Parts: sequence; structure tokens; C-alpha cells
Amino acid sequence: MAGLLYKDFTAIKGRRFLAFATAVTLVFIILRISFPGSAYLEDFMVMDENGNEVNIIDSFFLMFIVFNIILSADWINKIVSRIVVNDEKNKIRNYLFSMPVGRKTYIISKYVCVLAATAFMFLIFLLWFVLFKAYMGDAVNGDFVKLVERFLPSFMAIGLLLASFELPMYLFWGRGKTMIIKISFLMLCGFFVVGFVLFGDLSFFERIDIEKVLIWVAVHSRGIKLFTRLFPAGVLVIFAGSCFLTSVAYEKRK
Repeated sequence: MAGLLYKDFTAIKGRRFLAFATAVTLVFIILRISFPGSAYLEDFMVMDENGNEVNIIDSFFLMFIVFNIILSADWINKIVSRIVVNDEKNKIRNYLFSMPVGRKTYIISKYVCVLAATAFMFLIFLLWFVLFKAYMGDAVNGDFVKLVERFLPSFMAIGLLLASFELPMYLFWGRGKTMIIKISFLMLCGFFVVGFVLFGDLSFFERIDIEKVLIWVAVHSRGIKLFTRLFPAGVLVIFAGSCFLTSVAYEKRK
């Protein structure tokens, strides 16, 4: 198992990814300490609705975190693709199966690799949130920050949920058929978005009030808290079930 995990770690260029994540985190730490939200920074000062001069530097840090959280699903998707396509491209599977390596162990190693990468990204984002809040000023809505942080496990779970379906597709159908299905699905979603933009009622977005949204969240906080706990747990169950079913089916495959 350790050898298979190291092979996948190499396939996704794990050392480069770790070095990049470490460098970005160090830069984030330096910038966050150098530009705290409570400090007076001449180029980042604006007047709030109460007439007080506040620092908006926190908004840029928060946008950076949220942007990377959204991208995490795509990163997990690329990891899934690389660890399977690399074996398919270099015909590693036939070599592995000629050795005393079980098919079930091979499949489980893929799922463990994806889970480990997802957990690593989650810890990185969690660290960023801790640093962000430690130097946060008054210009950022604390309730909104707590809401985003509370949904962090759910955002990461989306990547695992997609991987639960993509891994079997890559393993059984190969890269070619899987890409056709994914592109067809994305095109269908694209047509839906274009159709909504051209013919839908876009005034809905103009009526969105962040303050009303936060009030709604406060009223339904118990249900939201339950969802943010149950959804990641449910995704882990689906991910484990996908691993079990895929390993059993792949073991019986000729």
C-alpha cells in the first residue's frame, strides 16, 4: 500500500504541490501579520455606513481564501485524473498485477490518496482561517466569516462526492469515455446557464440583500449547523461505499 501511495504521490507531483502550498501559506502569514485589519493603512481606508473610517484589507484576504476553497473541487478532480490516467498511459496496471499486488489494494490506494489530499487541503484552509480571524478588523462582517468557515467541510466534501463517481468512471471506462461524459455534462450545464441569462429573470440577483441573508441564517442556524455536520459525514459514507463497490467489482474484472 505504501508503495502504491508513493507512486500516486509522484504522479500528482506531490513534492511540488507541498512546496507550493507551503510557500503560499508562508506568504499569507507574512502579509496577514504585516497588514492586519485593525491597523490604519492609508491606501485601504474607507468610510462605512456609520461614518467611521475602516480598513478594507480583510476583504482581499477573505476573497483569496474563498476563491481557493471554490477551486479545491477542481484540484481534487485533477488529482483523481492524474493518479488514474498516469497508470493507464504508462501501462503500469499490467506490471503491478503481474506482481503480488491485489486489485483491491490497488483501488483502495487510489481512494486513500484522494482522501489524504483532500484532508491536507482542508487543514491548509483551516490554518488560513485561523490566521485571518486572528488579525481581523471591524470592517468585515464576523457572522459572514463564521458562515463561510462553517461551510468549509461541506465545500471540501463536494470534491470528495465528485471523486466518488469519477474514480470508478476513470478506472472502468478509461480517460477517453470519461472525458466525453464530463464534457457533455459541462456543455449541458453551459446551455442551461446561457439560457437562463438570455431568457431568465435576472432581477432575482438584484434583490439579494446580504443583511437579510445573514438574518435568515441566524434564524435557521440550528438547521444549517445540522446540515454542515451531516453532509460531510454522508459524503464520507458515499466515498467509502464507492471504494468498497469499486474494489469488489474491479477484483472480479478480467
